[in-house]
Amino acid sequence: MKNRVSIELCCGSLEDCKLAERVGADRIELVSAHLLGGLTPSAGLVALVKEQVSLPVSVMVRPRGAGFYYSDEDFSVMCEDARRFSRMGADGVVFGFLTADGRLDYERCARFLECTGGCETVFHRAIDVTENMLDAVSKLVSLGVTRVLTSGGCADALTGAPAIRAMQQMYGDRIQVLAGGGVRAGNILRLAEETGVSRVHLGGTAQVSDPSTLLNPTLNFGSSLPPSNDCYLAVNETTVRGVMQVLGR
Repeated sequence: MKNRVSIELCCGSLEDCKLAERVGADRIELVSAHLLGGLTPSAGLVALVKEQVSLPVSVMVRPRGAGFYYSDEDFSVMCEDARRFSRMGADGVVFGFLTADGRLDYERCARFLECTGGCETVFHRAIDVTENMLDAVSKLVSLGVTRVLTSGGCADALTGAPAIRAMQQMYGDRIQVLAGGGVRAGNILRLAEETGVSRVHLGGTAQVSDPSTLLNPTLNFGSSLPPSNDCYLAVNETTVRGVMQVLGR
């Protein structure tokens, strides 16, 4: 059991990726903004990771937090990111598109896949909020998606093990099922046993201190509170127009 479990480690920096290689991970998911569930990393980070780390690297393409129903502008950016990451040698591209009512957006998935070149494709945990996960996976299979990352629609993969097992049994010979969410040393073998999967996604993050901002404790360099799962930050037109009006512009 131990030898057949492949580990994908979610990494947010070049240091993380070097650590992944050092400790024996099998694959990297490269992201930024762990706190928001993983967003698109910079092109510079992708380039240096591919240059300095030998593990396969799947790059997240997700322009913002919250849900997975994107504007046309966001979709255009995501397609361009996929094209560029493919040209830079990314081994995989991670993505997810839903409709406004939470169904898998088949049309946008198909259009996005045309931008990924020869990369593997990974549908991320957007699958976990679809009403019928097995139907959504069936559609991903028809599109030729390489892998699907899932917690079985639950807060953690062990709780969602029955759904992950059903996914593996029904579609595991046509799409790679990657179990992720709350994976720890104390539950990974049980997770693999209960789901039948051979691929597991691990966050493994912890807080690391950088005390330089404490030199001026009156400042806050981020939002005082992160937005809720159903919200993301964007420029507010009313706010900006108010400032412009004061300036007579």
